[in-house]
Amino acid sequence: MAVGFIKEISSTKGYGFITDESTGMLVRFNVSEITEDLDIEEKICFIVIDLDPGKMAINLKNVRSYI
Repeated sequence: MAVGFIKEISSTKGYGFITDESTGMLVRFNVSEITEDLDIEEKICFIVIDLDPGKMAINLKNVRSYI
């Protein structure tokens, strides 16, 4: 499971971006993946899947949920 910070959420566009803490890469996610209250710059855990093209984050969870 990857760890990172929410950089942007655009509910009107239906997606957002996470900065992966270990790689510094931006990873896109669908806002439908948000199942709890998450804010910009919040530290989260997520799973990265490979798509063609790019990568996507799924199963977004607040890090506090895992402590």
